[in-house]
Amino acid sequence: MKPLHAHDISADALAAIYELPLSVLPASLHMDAYETLQCIAFQCNGFIKNESGTDLSRPIALDAEYWFVGAYFDSDQAMARCPSAPVHVATVLHEFAHFLDGLVRSPYADQPLSHSIDTSGFYAITFEIPANPTQVACAPRRTDDVFDFVSRYGWGSSYDCAEGLFRPTEEFAEAFSFYVVAGQHFRAASEQRPTIAAEYEWLKENVFDGIEYDTANPVAYNSGCNDAPGLEDREPAHFSCSEDAVWDWTLPVLAQPRIEPKAKRPGRSYSAR
Repeated sequence: MKPLHAHDISADALAAIYELPLSVLPASLHMDAYETLQCIAFQCNGFIKNESGTDLSRPIALDAEYWFVGAYFDSDQAMARCPSAPVHVATVLHEFAHFLDGLVRSPYADQPLSHSIDTSGFYAITFEIPANPTQVACAPRRTDDVFDFVSRYGWGSSYDCAEGLFRPTEEFAEAFSFYVVAGQHFRAASEQRPTIAAEYEWLKENVFDGIEYDTANPVAYNSGCNDAPGLEDREPAHFSCSEDAVWDWTLPVLAQPRIEPKAKRPGRSYSAR
């Protein structure tokens, strides 16, 4: 790890921000050291640099000389954003979800989890997905009601899209992250909206192997939360971004996975495993 600035958090705290959320995922989503290295260099919310501070390109050998630099914690650069630990944890999971998402990319041969989840069933809940999605997947929404989406960011992301089209991949990344860090809020929203209930159940069955989380952590402002100063009118307000919350550095599991026969599930691609 690249040495941190004297006024940054401790190295142990930064390591926990990355290690904890990935460790509580089901075993089927655990990366080995090599894949973790490539994921961080490519998508997983951080940087892999050489000693001079230049980003290394993949593939990176495990025995190469490299430095891990956490997002928002580069001692040589001024950071415009410094999220709280629970929000940073949610971001780690959000970016890992993009790494898993197989909507527009195929797995890399040496990284079996990369783009391994067939998310088409998840997207069909709230988006009209084309038969052959392109590298930059844009799609119309099935509903324009922001309350039908888990996150305002998932509802409204439209970068690189034509007018009237949106980026469904952000809804999956938000839902994956919130399923782990704010399970209580996700389930409460599921009781209000059938689309959110469908998203939760799809994730539970096809991604998390039945594991659920007893969590209620704050998330980022772009979720559409309304319990922080200046955000009182934001929608859909399914989740919290309270600035008064004190996190205990745990992500407790609510229920153990059901015992099921080993079989291919429709939500997961096994072609590269």
